[in-house]
Amino acid sequence: DSTGASGYLDDVWKFNPTTTEWTWIAGSSTQGAARVFGTINVEASANTPGAREWGATWVHSDGNLYLFGGSFPGLYQWQGDFWRLNSSTGEWAHIGQQVGTSGGGSFGVKGVSSPTNYPGRRYAGAYWTDPSGNFWLMGGEGNGENGSDNYLNDMWKYDPVVHEWTYMTGGRNGGQALPGVKLSSDPLNTPGQTTVPSWTSDSAGNFYLIAGWGRASSGGEQNLNMLYRFNTTSGEWTWLAGTDGGGMQPNWGVMGTSGASNSIGWREGGGMWISLSGELWYYGGRSLDETSSLGSMIDFWRFF
Repeated sequence: DSTGASGYLDDVWKFNPTTTEWTWIAGSSTQGAARVFGTINVEASANTPGAREWGATWVHSDGNLYLFGGSFPGLYQWQGDFWRLNSSTGEWAHIGQQVGTSGGGSFGVKGVSSPTNYPGRRYAGAYWTDPSGNFWLMGGEGNGENGSDNYLNDMWKYDPVVHEWTYMTGGRNGGQALPGVKLSSDPLNTPGQTTVPSWTSDSAGNFYLIAGWGRASSGGEQNLNMLYRFNTTSGEWTWLAGTDGGGMQPNWGVMGTSGASNSIGWREGGGMWISLSGELWYYGGRSLDETSSLGSMIDFWRFF
């Protein structure tokens, strides 16, 4: 922080790519800021989600920032609170969901939105925005419907216009993967529970996921390299690449040359994006290098 101390932060910044300058927008310049809720749905300069990590964030078409969950310092300190930051004033409003560190989500009927629905507490899940402006959330570590601590694979959609959550797919309390047949979509397909995944979405709203730390179709938690695609129109998953199992080491092949045996291996938390030509690119993350040493990677991959 500004004093040189290490810790959890609550500061918000804006970067101008034209001037290449950063602007401090909100939050404290020192670590460990406490959460201040204020009045629900009312913005105030004193409000803050507090210092945390691995929350899910989305930017609405009006430019406002939304934040769900994350983790406070300490064991099992994941959160389920929901916040909105006014990008013009730099003021937060607490807009709903759970307060505290225990209790499950309220799932309701699958595929049906409701003002009483909400995801369970979590951190280190995947999140993205579809072309219609809906916010999506999947997985992470936290609480399922029964309130127990678990790795999760539930998927949710939030409509920022009507302010309602919809439980879309996945287990209510985590579970094994049901990958199905590779390259074939099916309404029964689903990734297993996942945390610290890598993900991105394309212009059509399709979501791509490398599962990180989670479960394949059998066995317990392990490092995974399965690549999935979720079609937000059909609501179906497709297993695209990777191995239904854990602990796979990368196979680099020849640089610049594609190959059926090439593999990025298991990964946690790398960068993924879709190019304008529709190719999937991947950078870094946590994995094994060619000597089987664990660490942060700087390798660069293309999938097409």
